[in-house]
Amino acid sequence: ALSIFLENVIEETNVIKLDCSESKSYSRQDKVVQCTICDKSKKALVQRNNYLLAFTLKGGNEENKTWFNLSAYNPPNCRDNTKGQAVCLGIVKSNIFLSCTSDNGTPSLVIEEVKDKESLKAIKENDG
Repeated sequence: ALSIFLENVIEETNVIKLDCSESKSYSRQDKVVQCTICDKSKKALVQRNNYLLAFTLKGGNEENKTWFNLSAYNPPNCRDNTKGQAVCLGIVKSNIFLSCTSDNGTPSLVIEEVKDKESLKAIKENDG
C-alpha cells in the first residue's frame, strides 16, 4: 500500500512567468493523471457544493478527498527560454475546473464550470 502511495506523489513546483514575444498557444497532451491536492500541513481539498475547502482528514475520511484529472499542455513555440508547465486541473466526473485569475497582479485560484470540455484541447494566453 505504501508503494502505491509513493508512486502517486507529485512534487511541489515553483511557477515561473513565461515571457514570449509571439502569441502563446498551448495544446493539451493525451495523458491524464488522476491526483489529489494537499498542502504542506497535509490539508486536502474537499468539494462542498460550489466550493473547495482545505481539511485535515483523519481516520476513515480519506475518501472525502476531491480527485482531479491533471492534463499537461505542450508549451508554445517560443524562441525565449521557457520554464514551467501549463496544466489543466478538472474535478473527476464533473465539468468543474480550477483556473488561475489575476486581479491587479494578485493571482487567485477559482473554480468554474466548463460546458464544452473540447474547448480545453487548445488554450491561448489571456483568453479568459
